[in-house]
Amino acid sequence: AWEVPEGAFRVAELVEGQCTGRSGRIDYAPEFSEL
Repeated sequence: AWEVPEGAFRVAELVEGQCTGRSGRIDYAPEFSEL
């Protein structure tokens, strides 16, 4: 289990935005959803 600071949610939003252009970033999405 990770400790998720508020900043992590901002990172998640940025990662989701980058997913459209960089498929490699999509790997992070499932990890955030499990939290």
